Amino acid sequence: MMPRFGQEQVQELIATLSANKLRTVLTGFAVGWGVLILVLLLSSGMGIANGIRKTAADLGLSSAKANLDVGFVSIPINGHREWEDIKLTRAMVQQFQAANPQDILLAAPTKTCYSLDIGYGGKSSKVTVVGVVPEYMQVESIRFNSNEGRPISPKDEREGTKVVVLQDIVAKSLFRSSSEAIGKYVIIEQIAFKVIGVHKSKFVGWKKCYIPLKTLETLHLGENKGYNPLYISNVSMLCPKLQTQEDCDVLLGKLRKQLALMLGTDPQDKQVLFLTSTQVKNKTISYVILGLDAFLWVIGLSTLLIGLIGVVTIMQVTITERKREIGIRKALGAKPQDIIVMILSESVVITIVSGLIGLMSGVGLMSIVIYYMEHVQEEKTYSQFFNPGTLFLDPMISLEMALGAIAVMVLGGLVAGYIPARKAIRIPVVEAMH
Repeated sequence: MMPRFGQEQVQELIATLSANKLRTVLTGFAVGWGVLILVLLLSSGMGIANGIRKTAADLGLSSAKANLDVGFVSIPINGHREWEDIKLTRAMVQQFQAANPQDILLAAPTKTCYSLDIGYGGKSSKVTVVGVVPEYMQVESIRFNSNEGRPISPKDEREGTKVVVLQDIVAKSLFRSSSEAIGKYVIIEQIAFKVIGVHKSKFVGWKKCYIPLKTLETLHLGENKGYNPLYISNVSMLCPKLQTQEDCDVLLGKLRKQLALMLGTDPQDKQVLFLTSTQVKNKTISYVILGLDAFLWVIGLSTLLIGLIGVVTIMQVTITERKREIGIRKALGAKPQDIIVMILSESVVITIVSGLIGLMSGVGLMSIVIYYMEHVQEEKTYSQFFNPGTLFLDPMISLEMALGAIAVMVLGGLVAGYIPARKAIRIPVVEAMH
């Protein structure tokens, strides 16, 4: 037969808690503080995870993109000197793609020249100029608004036209708005280029301009600063089959062997080429986020556990003070289940009420943080390398986390009350009444 818990028991519970206000408040504060810390930690973890995912998406880490970077000779062989730069050409990139059609669906060679001068109307800046082929815009998923021009076309690349696509941070440094830049001519290293497009920066970092790769090669742009425009520095590729690091290592081994046939390098030289897959990086990010969540749960639950230990201690004191009452109840016929329910109800009520207060306080504090980030930070300007809005995004716990916190509170209240309750029902009636 289940023990009863009706109106009389509720009134008795309220009377017991009211008779010991200070003890009840201090006990509840310990639990509420633990829940508050748990909520703040989980919310912060959610904000950091969202920021990491957003940054990863902006960098294209959620796509099937892979990057092939050119290195140097570390094993001298066939006349190649140690530390000699690898000279990769567009024709060699085409051979890579032709030899690995199942692994490389699309390959876009690029040449990057850093710290070149760009100017317009008396304004000037230092930019990174990247020579690209039209496929690069597809691999990197670069998008344009309707009023912000177009990407580099096959005709631009075929004819080597003097056109340029600016990042919005470059356009805004030279013009009043991005749309104003379209159709204007900017000067890059004393050569006029027509602006055909402006695209939104995915990530605040280097100021980039994109021009046709053939244009960079034809004009020998950047050659006076030590850049050889005829050799490739990076290849952006679509490689959906690269799911694991082992897949990357297998493909990289093939490419190094193929490069050895082309240039006579050592096929075992691990410094000649480097391959990174965004899908592998994305999985690593997922593991990092999972580890962060687990760490924050452990820290938060540890804080909550301290509060629950306080509840156990207080309930032990309560049983000692009410030992005579418990003895009288048992003498009048109270069953062990009734004693257990009496003690459990007190610990569970304290735990749940104080825990809910801590939960609501935590959600309220994070709501203030979200309001600050959405409204106050809009009025501030950050450097091109740092924007806290991309590092901490929507820091609010999910419904599942909130329900999990409530479940932990209920379970904690039951455990905190059951341990002293088991001790109470074992006290002999005669001993309790004395």
